[in-house]
Amino acid sequence: MNLPKSFLFLAILVSALSPTIVTFASLPSQRSASDLEWKVSLKFPPVDDRGAPSQTLGGGTRGSSCIDGSGIPITPLMPSKNNFGKTVAANPTLYWYIPQNTAQSGELALTDEAGNQVYLTTFKLPSTPGIIKLDLPANISLQIGKYYRWYFTMICDFQDRAQDQSVKGLLQRTEVSSSLKSQLAGVGILEQAKIYAESQIWQEALNTVAQLRREKPTEWEELLQSVGLGAIAKEPFLDCCTSDR
Repeated sequence: MNLPKSFLFLAILVSALSPTIVTFASLPSQRSASDLEWKVSLKFPPVDDRGAPSQTLGGGTRGSSCIDGSGIPITPLMPSKNNFGKTVAANPTLYWYIPQNTAQSGELALTDEAGNQVYLTTFKLPSTPGIIKLDLPANISLQIGKYYRWYFTMICDFQDRAQDQSVKGLLQRTEVSSSLKSQLAGVGILEQAKIYAESQIWQEALNTVAQLRREKPTEWEELLQSVGLGAIAKEPFLDCCTSDR
């Protein structure tokens, strides 16, 4: 895979993601604190690039490779068409929806602002459609304030990469401010997700709600619907992904 070395798009991308206010459903004041926590309507702030081109890379035409092209394509769980998300973690968790496939492997590559590769791994993919997640390893530490390009690829044939299907996106690690630390201290897990969403910190909002998906699926579905990912909100989580490297 030839990875681009230009990050000139950053200024345009970041300017598109201006801060907005998150709205939550009003709740009866007589309910207990625990009831309120579980009834919060969780939404992520809208962004201004919903009409922008999606960050899908080349490879075989959908339907001509090892990937079923009749349904939803590979879809990053990101809040914008540009697949840009903020994180406070040194090694965050990334999520994608994958269609039915017979791919030999999945691949994740991560580059820094200079285009230098900082991480590359392959892993076995499930053949059934659903949502997968990959934790960046402990030895990968994203630097605060820096941008990182990721490339997720479904490899159909290691001997012929022309049929690969790929998507790309951008991560920025942001600092946890003293105000954010104070807000997060001593609150429940769903309230933490709300606070992350209000701060436009997508990866932690998503990952926090994902932990509750089995018990509280409504919050997961509302979060994805709020960023235009309602089509995959009910898709199952798949057992994946163990790095081969």
